[in-house]
Amino acid sequence: MPDGDSYNAGTGYRAKVMEGFPIVPYEDVIYVEQAMEEKSAGGILLVGESKKVPAGIAVAVGPGRWFYAPFDATGHEGAAKFVPTQTEPGDYVVFGKYQSGGEPLIINGKRYLQCREGDLSGRSIDGKPVDVRTDPNA
Repeated sequence: MPDGDSYNAGTGYRAKVMEGFPIVPYEDVIYVEQAMEEKSAGGILLVGESKKVPAGIAVAVGPGRWFYAPFDATGHEGAAKFVPTQTEPGDYVVFGKYQSGGEPLIINGKRYLQCREGDLSGRSIDGKPVDVRTDPNA
């Protein structure tokens, strides 16, 4: 198996990892390089009524996940379906404040977030960063 590659047996799907990232994720796990807080030219953290929504660049994406039900609606045993991930490395993604992936990680000195694809709210259509903020009037 080549570096940066994780094969999900029986599906033909593989994990996709940006060059230089040291971890190959399993299932639908995604590593996101977190966008940094807004700072002025002098390094002062900018704050306001609206807060920037957590976002970043997907750097590693697992192949997908098996969903398994011990019994389906007809009573047959073992209904399973493989669902491949839709996110690609390099996609600019937006994620929720409370994701199931646990704590943010520091890998080789950079900040990343480990989450599942279902924790992502969406991705930029053209892959470029988008300024997404909460509405202070909501």
